[in-house]
Amino acid sequence: MEIIITEHQQAFLLKLLQREQQNLDILDKKINSITNDILSVDEDISISGLIDTTAILEERYDHITNLIFKLVTNTPNQQAMENL
Repeated sequence: MEIIITEHQQAFLLKLLQREQQNLDILDKKINSITNDILSVDEDISISGLIDTTAILEERYDHITNLIFKLVTNTPNQQAMENL
Protein backbone atom coordinates (compact mmCIF):
# COMPACT_ATOMS: atom_id res chain seq x y z
CA MET A 1 0.00 0.00 0.00
CA GLU A 2 1.40 3.39 -0.98
CA ILE A 3 0.82 6.43 1.17
CA ILE A 4 1.21 9.82 -0.45
CA ILE A 5 2.53 12.59 1.78
CA THR A 6 3.53 16.17 1.13
CA GLU A 7 7.13 17.39 0.95
CA HIS A 8 6.62 19.12 4.30
CA GLN A 9 5.49 15.82 5.85
CA GLN A 10 8.44 14.01 4.26
CA ALA A 11 10.87 16.56 5.66
CA PHE A 12 9.27 16.25 9.10
CA LEU A 13 9.47 12.44 9.03
CA LEU A 14 13.07 12.56 7.85
CA LYS A 15 14.07 14.88 10.72
CA LEU A 16 12.17 12.71 13.19
CA LEU A 17 13.87 9.52 12.01
CA GLN A 18 17.30 11.15 11.97
CA ARG A 19 16.76 12.41 15.53
CA GLU A 20 15.81 8.88 16.57
CA GLN A 21 19.04 7.59 14.98
CA GLN A 22 21.02 10.14 16.97
CA ASN A 23 19.29 9.09 20.19
CA LEU A 24 20.09 5.44 19.48
CA ASP A 25 23.73 6.37 18.83
CA ILE A 26 23.88 8.12 22.20
CA LEU A 27 22.35 5.11 23.98
CA ASP A 28 24.75 2.74 22.22
CA LYS A 29 27.76 4.81 23.27
CA LYS A 30 26.55 4.95 26.87
CA ILE A 31 25.96 1.19 26.99
CA ASN A 32 29.42 0.55 25.54
CA SER A 33 30.93 2.87 28.15
CA ILE A 34 29.08 1.10 30.96
CA THR A 35 30.11 -2.29 29.58
CA ASN A 36 33.76 -1.23 29.47
CA ASP A 37 33.56 0.16 33.01
CA ILE A 38 32.04 -3.07 34.31
CA LEU A 39 34.57 -5.28 32.53
CA SER A 40 37.47 -3.15 33.77
CA VAL A 41 36.38 -3.94 37.34
CA ASP A 42 35.77 -7.66 36.86
CA GLU A 43 35.80 -9.57 33.58
CA ASP A 44 33.73 -12.37 35.12
CA ILE A 45 30.66 -10.18 35.71
CA SER A 46 27.78 -11.15 33.44
CA ILE A 47 26.91 -8.46 30.92
CA SER A 48 24.43 -10.52 28.92
CA GLY A 49 21.66 -8.00 29.59
CA LEU A 50 23.77 -5.20 28.16
CA ILE A 51 24.65 -7.32 25.14
CA ASP A 52 20.96 -8.09 24.56
CA THR A 53 20.11 -4.40 24.85
CA THR A 54 22.80 -3.50 22.33
CA ALA A 55 21.38 -6.06 19.89
CA ILE A 56 17.91 -4.53 20.25
CA LEU A 57 19.33 -1.05 19.63
CA GLU A 58 21.10 -2.30 16.50
CA GLU A 59 17.89 -3.84 15.17
CA ARG A 60 15.99 -0.62 15.80
CA TYR A 61 18.75 1.44 14.18
CA ASP A 62 18.65 -0.79 11.09
CA HIS A 63 14.87 -0.46 10.92
CA ILE A 64 15.05 3.33 11.13
CA THR A 65 17.77 3.40 8.47
CA ASN A 66 15.53 1.35 6.18
CA LEU A 67 12.62 3.71 6.80
CA ILE A 68 14.79 6.72 5.97
CA PHE A 69 15.98 5.02 2.79
CA LYS A 70 12.43 4.24 1.72
CA LEU A 71 11.29 7.76 2.54
CA VAL A 72 14.13 9.40 0.63
CA THR A 73 14.04 7.11 -2.40
CA ASN A 74 10.30 7.62 -2.79
CA THR A 75 10.50 11.39 -2.73
CA PRO A 76 10.96 13.57 -5.79
CA ASN A 77 12.66 16.18 -3.62
CA GLN A 78 16.40 16.07 -4.33
CA GLN A 79 17.15 18.07 -1.18
CA ALA A 80 15.85 15.21 0.97
CA MET A 81 18.19 12.80 -0.83
CA GLU A 82 21.13 15.13 -0.20
CA ASN A 83 20.24 15.31 3.50
CA LEU A 84 20.60 11.55 3.78
